[in-house]
Amino acid sequence: MARRSYTGLLVLLVALAVIMAGYLGWQRHKIERENRKLEMVVEYAEVSRLAQRLGFETVDVLRRLQAAGATGVLFKEQTLADLEDRQLWTKSGEELLADPAMAKIAGQIKPGSFYLLTRKPELAQRIAKNLELKVLPGRIQVLEAANLFLVGVPLPKADIAGVGLGFAPEELAMVEKENLRLVLQVRSWNPVRPGSIEAVFETLQPYQPKMSVLLFNDGIIPGHPVQIPELAAEVARLGVPVGLIEFFNQRGLGQLAVAVEKNAVRLHTIPQREMAAMTQNRAVERFVLAVTERNMRVLFVRLFFGGDPGMWLNTNTTYLSALQQELAAKGFSLGPPASFGGVPGSRLFLLVIGLGVLAGGVLLAQSVGLGSVGSFLGLLGAVTWAGLLALGYTTEGRQAMAFLAAVIFPTLAVVLGIRGRANNTAGAVVLLLVTTMITLTGALLVVGLLADRSFLLKIHQFLGVKAAHLAPLVLIAVFITAWPLRDRWRQGLKNFLEMPISVKYLLLAGAAAALVIVFLTRTGNEGGVLVTGLEQKMRSVLDALLVARPRTKEFLIGHPAMLMALFLGYRHWRLPLILLGAIGQVSLLNTFTHLHTPVAVSLLRTFNGLWLGILIGLVLILAYRRVRSFVDYNEAKRCPPPL
Repeated sequence: MARRSYTGLLVLLVALAVIMAGYLGWQRHKIERENRKLEMVVEYAEVSRLAQRLGFETVDVLRRLQAAGATGVLFKEQTLADLEDRQLWTKSGEELLADPAMAKIAGQIKPGSFYLLTRKPELAQRIAKNLELKVLPGRIQVLEAANLFLVGVPLPKADIAGVGLGFAPEELAMVEKENLRLVLQVRSWNPVRPGSIEAVFETLQPYQPKMSVLLFNDGIIPGHPVQIPELAAEVARLGVPVGLIEFFNQRGLGQLAVAVEKNAVRLHTIPQREMAAMTQNRAVERFVLAVTERNMRVLFVRLFFGGDPGMWLNTNTTYLSALQQELAAKGFSLGPPASFGGVPGSRLFLLVIGLGVLAGGVLLAQSVGLGSVGSFLGLLGAVTWAGLLALGYTTEGRQAMAFLAAVIFPTLAVVLGIRGRANNTAGAVVLLLVTTMITLTGALLVVGLLADRSFLLKIHQFLGVKAAHLAPLVLIAVFITAWPLRDRWRQGLKNFLEMPISVKYLLLAGAAAALVIVFLTRTGNEGGVLVTGLEQKMRSVLDALLVARPRTKEFLIGHPAMLMALFLGYRHWRLPLILLGAIGQVSLLNTFTHLHTPVAVSLLRTFNGLWLGILIGLVLILAYRRVRSFVDYNEAKRCPPPL
């Protein structure tokens, strides 16, 4: 009686945690639903290239692209390579000393320096200021002779090749005049001297009213790691969101985003190396998926430059227009992007949800005959969890507890599911639904635990993706195999360790290991690993038909295998089938660990995977019955019953 009451208390705690997690999940859904503004950005350098090739004015090309859907223009901070041969040229000190036109300033020219020459005094001052701030304070010369302005640098030319030299005011002003927003990408410099961050960002302040996003260009942002607070103060003064570029890990950017109160937006672009083989339709599909399934709010759209140059402008306006129309059809509109709002909640919510996860762990331990051990570990976990929250280790605690939920609940679902009795096909379907609901309970707890802007923006993320895929499968195999030996496990373990192994089983073990490796390489958030062309086409079709494409591991492998296993009932030799089925449950929960994917999309993807998997599983059961009937019939013919 006491044990039954204890179990009931654990179930009640899980139910309370589900209610609180559901509330946080609903709040997250509302925040995602309300954030529907997108920035569609083209790069000024590409627009300029297009205009030059066609013999048009850059502003005219900009207007055409704007009419097709472009809302902003990206400017990368200029470097020496961007300016050389167009607006300035370089000469060594020796060359200048040999030039009679420089006789007036010959005494100031240094033979060991090289000089940047331009006819634009504003450009010379801008270059000199940036080099002073970022490279050699107090050692940059600015000279004037023969209607030329010279910037002297006492370094080899290669040493300043990657230094950012600011932005061209005339280009930014032209874009502002056309009512297009600015996206500025700042280059890093090193070392970052005191005051240099403030001085560099002061030059951006005049453009603040028309700036929509601030980007950083390099793998390490300026000032990382020591001067992030100074950088954060300047970014906050600009008052525009920081851009988080997908698949480009920039050291210090997450720390900066947290320091500016998570005022950040996610950006997707197609890398330049992929553009040559990219089609317009595929590019549009890719951007739409990035917006709808990964919460991207800035699209940096690279232009197409293949084929007949005379058609480049029409090609790209058609491309932008098609993208804008597809996004509008999905309910998104063009405008200044905004960061996600905060998810309302408290540490009390987190405390209860975490206790619900631990209660699930105790229930799992009870189900495999380890109730006392589970209770001790659950109590220890509860004290640790409360301590982490009290001491302010909230993010680390969230991540650890979410990982536990991802391991515990799929394991619990499968262990309980295979012990059920399915007397027929309908019973097997019901058991699969119950099994899936237990896994979904864990998924909802993960959603509640990680309901924070930092996870939506992928500043922080679920940790241990591969371990969370593998651990439940190992635990399920151990628990299922050990359950019949629970009262004599020592002898069972000894027998197992002393068991002779044949080559056949070694080959099977090798094949299983290969399958596990493939399974793990296809996990994680990057995607695209070991995806065949046929599977890519299937994904595109499913995306078009079902809005949210179900995961292959669920509808094609996991759910059909689990339905078949539940229909057949447990036998030791069916363990591989059960483990295949468990893959579907593990994958289902993993869907909800992709916090940058809208929760509504994850739910729809799960639903689509479940009903499709059940259909395929029913076909397998029907085929099994037909084959079994055929085999039984032939057996009966060979061995007629005795008279």
